[in-house]
Amino acid sequence: MNCTDAGMICVHLEVNPFEGSGHGTYKGCIAPSSCTPLILTMSFTTDRQVRSNLACCSTSGCNDQLALSVPAASSLKNGVYCPACANQNKSLCEGQVDLPCTGAEETCISLEGVSIGKRDHNFSMRGCATPSACTLKKNDLVSFEGDVYTLTRNVTCGNRGSLDALPSLATIFFQVMVGLLFCPSLVEGTPS
Repeated sequence: MNCTDAGMICVHLEVNPFEGSGHGTYKGCIAPSSCTPLILTMSFTTDRQVRSNLACCSTSGCNDQLALSVPAASSLKNGVYCPACANQNKSLCEGQVDLPCTGAEETCISLEGVSIGKRDHNFSMRGCATPSACTLKKNDLVSFEGDVYTLTRNVTCGNRGSLDALPSLATIFFQVMVGLLFCPSLVEGTPS
């Protein structure tokens, strides 16, 4: 395919869509404004994690020379929980399950798109993601369930899940120290 005739550049997307499945590769053309070079992981169930690496280049055949690898999988829970769901060929899914996030997936994400090969196929997903995934925008490429999709809107990222409201140990320590500084009688053992 001649990308330059269409005002486009070359793209290479390397994906390991789910645990236990092989790598997938997509090579083709993309509009320069839709290329977000990016390494990311996203999970929408405990056993379904998308790990991908995308790069673009602008010389003839350059994407054939790119050697991309995907991030390593992690099963280490990080304390963040996100609403999670995934739909293919349906309207936007609503997260019904609180998914425990793992590894570097420290933000909650919501995204939707349409297949680049079959325009009548769409997807929606909510779950955990690496913060880098929050830079995805409308028309960027994403892999889902063995297909490549163009995002139909900018992704939405949220706060760090349902455990975000719990105070950290540093916050608790700071509050105790402030209490001791302003109530010296507690330290001395005399009533105030």
